[in-house]
Amino acid sequence: MLNVYIQNNLPLRVFVTSSDLRRALTALGVSSLPNSTTAVKQMVMAEGQRIRTAVKGELVSKKKKGQQFSITFDEWTSTRNQRYMNVYVH
Repeated sequence: MLNVYIQNNLPLRVFVTSSDLRRALTALGVSSLPNSTTAVKQMVMAEGQRIRTAVKGELVSKKKKGQQFSITFDEWTSTRNQRYMNVYVH
């Protein structure tokens, strides 16, 4: 699956239209990059769900073992006035 972190708000259509990006992703081992933004979005959402499920499982396992962890939150607003919240587990 695709394990690429993009922080610059790259539109999904770039994955469909950019030949350079498609070549780079192919070189990284992504064998079947979709040709529609809807399919790319579904791929990204599925990867996000897979990661969330793995993290939840890891936290449940640590809790059952009696391990301790803490959670901190960070809320911020972008220059486009969009609000975000990060949740960190330590």
